[in-house]
Amino acid sequence: MLNLKKQTQNTMNRKASILAMIVAGSAVFGLNGCNSGQAGKGGSSAQQAQIAFEPGDLAIKSLPSNHIFESQPTVVTIELLPKKGSLLVESANVSIVSSDPKGLRISPNSCALSALKNTCDVTLIGELLEVANFSINAQGLAGVTSESYTIVSQTPVSLSPYMPYSKDHAGVQTPVKVLFGHPVNESTVGPTTFYIISPNGNHVPGTVVSESESAIFSPSSPLAYGTTYTVRTTNGIKDLNGDSVAALTESNTYTTQAQYSLFVSSAAVIGNLGGVTGADNTCATDTKCPTGSICKAMLATSSGATDARQANPVTNWVLEPYTAYVNEADQLIGITGTESAINPFVFAFPLNNAVVSSSTNLWTGIDPEWTSSPNTCSDWSVGDNSKFGNVGDASNSGESSLFNAYPTCENIHNLYCVQVPQ
Repeated sequence: MLNLKKQTQNTMNRKASILAMIVAGSAVFGLNGCNSGQAGKGGSSAQQAQIAFEPGDLAIKSLPSNHIFESQPTVVTIELLPKKGSLLVESANVSIVSSDPKGLRISPNSCALSALKNTCDVTLIGELLEVANFSINAQGLAGVTSESYTIVSQTPVSLSPYMPYSKDHAGVQTPVKVLFGHPVNESTVGPTTFYIISPNGNHVPGTVVSESESAIFSPSSPLAYGTTYTVRTTNGIKDLNGDSVAALTESNTYTTQAQYSLFVSSAAVIGNLGGVTGADNTCATDTKCPTGSICKAMLATSSGATDARQANPVTNWVLEPYTAYVNEADQLIGITGTESAINPFVFAFPLNNAVVSSSTNLWTGIDPEWTSSPNTCSDWSVGDNSKFGNVGDASNSGESSLFNAYPTCENIHNLYCVQVPQ
């Protein structure tokens, strides 16, 4: 009796219609409890004869996975087992044949089994990405036993292009997302199989959430500024067939942001700022803008403005996602994208610290929900009393920092200025 066992290696999908036959030739059997050539009672030798296998003597053992990985060796163990009943199968000559040698390579193509050596290993390598139908047959067997498997290609795990949003100035609180390319067993995805490593080799504390074909790691606390971290996954992550998913390599790294400043402009100006471009120029030339840095104005326009800027929805916005900002006293104002924030590009309230300590109204054009207000001094192009503009108090740590009044546009107010990545 022949039986197939299988061990398999790594993984993934598409399909090649291949017929692989394992043909058992003749088999030699003896009486139960006797070896061939062994003397029986009364000195007579045990009977020997060529026999044909009967239906049920040949079977394919179900495999842990129903697919074989492209170009990856799959080892199948062919085993000779005792025949049920009083007869004992002692030897068999087995041929292993692929009907499409280009699609499925087999090595070796034959093996001889006996009671003394009842197993042999056969290596299968799939070359075509299709369904492979494996059948085993034997001389004298009326039926054919078969099962279908899939030759699949291995889809490597990849780092999401959006989490982190930047590989060279990622926010210190940024989540990290990996893409598996196909559904995985979510129970195998966790802090031991998906994690972040700091430069000293330690695991960054955090939580992991699996989303079938992806997973997100969120650090428990802000990372260090200007530091390179490594994203790792292990082959402990399994797909739905129980096969390991390829692990990420050490090349998957990202570097966190520098310390960014958010400050109040030195100059106070009327509502005619020259649009967003003029407002940005006011911040860029401010002496408070760190040397060698780029600074822009944190204010909003209508969606129809030529140089539109909005925080919700995000359009040409100046705050980076999951990023920390400090005030002029080097106190943390806040980190964008925290759990209660409207989106990853804005602060949640209350802020950790206000931008300044003394009451100062600034042009914002922003309503409390970070949406653009109708009051933007006609997208910062009007400086008289015919239009209005929202202002916020920079000394407030709540929503009033965005909006606490809407004076007419001939009034003079400062701006929020933000240091942005270069």
